[in-house]
Formats: sequence, C-alpha cells, structure tokens
Amino acid sequence: MTTPPQPPPDDAEPWPYPQQPPPPQGYPAYPPPQYPVYPPGYPPPRRNNDGGIVIGFVFVGITVSVVLNILVMIAALSIVGADSNVGNDGTQFLWISGVLSVVVAFGGGGGLIAFKKPWTKGMGIGLMIGWALMSILVGFCVSILQGSLG
Repeated sequence: MTTPPQPPPDDAEPWPYPQQPPPPQGYPAYPPPQYPVYPPGYPPPRRNNDGGIVIGFVFVGITVSVVLNILVMIAALSIVGADSNVGNDGTQFLWISGVLSVVVAFGGGGGLIAFKKPWTKGMGIGLMIGWALMSILVGFCVSILQGSLG
C-alpha cells in the first residue's frame, strides 16, 4: 500500500512561477513556462529519426520496381511473340500489361505508404519512383529508336 503525499514543510520556497497557479497538493511542480506541460508520469514525445530508413527503402523500392517491370516486359513480349492467336498483333496484351504495371506501382505504392511505417513508406515511394524512371527511360529509348529508323 502506498502512503498519501505529505504536505510540504513550512520552510519550502514559495511558488517560483507567478504566472501559473501552483499544482494541487501532492503533484510535482510544473516545468518552467518555456517547456510544454506533460501529464505526470508521461515522457515528452520522442523525436522521429526514421528518415534514413525511408531513404534506404526508397532505393530498395526502385530496384524492386525496375526488376518487376523488366520481368513483366519479358513475359509480355514472350507471350505476344509465342502465340499468334493473341489478336491485333498482341497490342491488347501489351496494353493490359502496361496498365497492370501502373496499378501495381501506384496502387501498391499508395497502399504501402498508407501503413505509415518507415520501411513501408520508403518501399511505396520507391515503387512509384521506379515506375516513373522506367517510363522515362523507355520513352527516351523509343524516341531514339524511332529517330534512328527514320
């Protein structure tokens, strides 16, 4: 069993902060006014130092996105080239694989960001950045190829 708090001794110094009333009897003195007031027994909020984790997983997400895009491209081109019954020279399948990569990059990336953990934020952002980089790279290569073919 605990003992109730004792009243302060008569020789205790007066309340040093005149702008605030003294705390109720038995409570510790409030911190000085330049500091925020936290409830007794609760530490101040911890500073979040997760930036390095997020940045590291952004690069992991970019790598995963590039690898997934290359695998989808190889699969799409092999299916279109192997099966002559795909229809319209396989352009429908290529459109479907392109739309699927957008859904995976932005839907999956947004879903990972929604978890609000440092590593999932980094992976989600990395998936989106990886898709954008692959799109820019493919567009650049296609424009060079078309220019060189005349």
